[in-house]
Amino acid sequence: MGVKSVNEKAVEVEGLSYRYPDGTPALRDINMRVTAGETVGIIGPNGAGKTTLLLHLNGVLRPTAGAVRVLGREVTARNAREVRSEVGLVFENPDHQLFMPTVFEDVAFGPLNQGVGREELGEIVGEALSKVGMEGSEQRPPHHLSLGERRRVALATVLAMKPRILVLDEPLAGLDPRGRRELMELIASLPGTKVIASHDLEMVLRLCGSVFVLDGGQIVAEGPTARLLSNQALMENHGLEVPASLRRTHYKTG
Repeated sequence: MGVKSVNEKAVEVEGLSYRYPDGTPALRDINMRVTAGETVGIIGPNGAGKTTLLLHLNGVLRPTAGAVRVLGREVTARNAREVRSEVGLVFENPDHQLFMPTVFEDVAFGPLNQGVGREELGEIVGEALSKVGMEGSEQRPPHHLSLGERRRVALATVLAMKPRILVLDEPLAGLDPRGRRELMELIASLPGTKVIASHDLEMVLRLCGSVFVLDGGQIVAEGPTARLLSNQALMENHGLEVPASLRRTHYKTG
């Protein structure tokens, strides 16, 4: 494999529009670029279109207009399976991702469908579970796990496929403070390109170098995370609030 350019585009979205089957518009003329190795946030009020946008990044949904390119390849119906091996999507609700009788079978499901031999599965599953701090849970039923544990296993199901791009939808939703902190630290430690949609703006501030603000199915602002999240008018105009840590910094320096 050749040396990658430091400016290689991991994700390129051009003129993306999408309408639901009943004709309701969900996304309108979305343009965004994510450089390889970058961590970006997508924020916005409920109903802004964040999840719908994420579902286009690995071909779960197809644009009504425009295009999505991943690592230089346009996402199409013909190559969606290959794209999904490069773009790992972790859903907001881990129960949408965990459906097998045991943790081992859930984490092994993706690699098996990629053609990995059964003799390699134990090592792959063990490595993925170790990365998320869930080693030793292979034979546990997923529905017996706590929400935080299910979120970790859902992440492991994606990591087992060794994607180059990780897409996370509300990864900290519903967690208690300790679980939130631990999972945030885990996400921060993972290498590669990350796209994170979240209402947790403190997490976005900590993990994401840049951010896209989505509202009404359109990108209304983009730029460095701290600059945008400290813009009170921008935040209020789009149903958001300046994170408490930035408000405290403002009061100390203002």
